[in-house]
Amino acid sequence: FISLDTSVVRAATFSSIDSVAGSVAIHIDGIFMPAFNGLKADENDKVFTSDNSEVVVKSFDDSVNRLSSNSILEINELDDQSRSYVEVSVLDGTVWSKVISLNDVKSSFVMDFNGLKVEADGNAAFNIEIDKGKAEVEVVTSAVDIESSVEKEKVVKGEKLVLDVKNSELGNEKKIR
Repeated sequence: FISLDTSVVRAATFSSIDSVAGSVAIHIDGIFMPAFNGLKADENDKVFTSDNSEVVVKSFDDSVNRLSSNSILEINELDDQSRSYVEVSVLDGTVWSKVISLNDVKSSFVMDFNGLKVEADGNAAFNIEIDKGKAEVEVVTSAVDIESSVEKEKVVKGEKLVLDVKNSELGNEKKIR
């Protein structure tokens, strides 16, 4: 007789550096180090790009974040226990995100920037650019919800939302189609 463990297999909850071009650093456990392909990144780690550099960070759920030059991304939460949940923060610069494998109703991908949240709960691609107190959120495929502490707005494919993010509210916004 053969004994088999039939419990559910879970993917490891970490992100990894998938591609590096130029000078990219990562802050892991209080230590700065050069980023390289295959390097694991976990909760609370930060990825930094410098001039003329970019990096791709891939999460366990196959979501992808591509940072352009002079950008900072922090990995806030990675959870695959009760649902697939990835939360990251754009601290500066431009980050393009593609959410691919959110098939469960409870699954979501959340990106924070200046106290606002962009949430994708399906397959979506979007770009966030932060510069001098302004943020642009451009949706390339599907739709995302942008949420402040008091309101939520849906932005769909082909739309761009330009925000004044100084007060972490959706207050001064302009939707461009």
